[in-house]
Amino acid sequence: MCFGRLLRSKGHTRAWKRDLKPYRKNFYNTALARHCNSFGNSNNGVVEKKLGERKLIEKACSVDAEEILSLINMTNRETYKDIIPKEYFKVPILTIEELLEILDRMDFYVYKSERKIVGVAALQVENEETGKLNWVYVLPRHQGKGIGTALITHLEQKARKKGLEKIRLRTIEKADQAVNFYKKLGYRLAEKIEVAWGFNLLMEKDL
Repeated sequence: MCFGRLLRSKGHTRAWKRDLKPYRKNFYNTALARHCNSFGNSNNGVVEKKLGERKLIEKACSVDAEEILSLINMTNRETYKDIIPKEYFKVPILTIEELLEILDRMDFYVYKSERKIVGVAALQVENEETGKLNWVYVLPRHQGKGIGTALITHLEQKARKKGLEKIRLRTIEKADQAVNFYKKLGYRLAEKIEVAWGFNLLMEKDL
């Protein structure tokens, strides 16, 4: 059960949307902390490396929401502020309410180093055959360490277990680092989508 469902089950949906802070404090300190420990602990995590520090991939839970939100908004700003014109650049790209809804409907994973989230990625099932990668972000100072590759490889494995045959993603044509990164992982161009500042690229990979 994620945070959105937990609130709705207690009949607090409207109050939650008006003011999330009281619920954050109560749930984060008690029930949600226990919930997170029960399905995001080291037994369920995938240990990627162990060289003096513990690094692992875990399924995200609601207690991670604020840390995930900060990572996505900061990394998106640093990555795309010089690519997307100001008049089209959304800051922040996500609110806490939007993120909690995403956690409710996608398989969202985090990469932790020394108990801190340094990378995130989500898998969304589009149909019986196709999945979509969303919200792939790694903190700038942790890029180039294999974290993005580990997250995407993990989500590809999850997609195969779901019986999916293809994964798609969208990125920006002018984001050369991201485009080259996905190409190295085997993703190919499927479609170019015109937007106000150029083109978005729809890329895909057969599993």
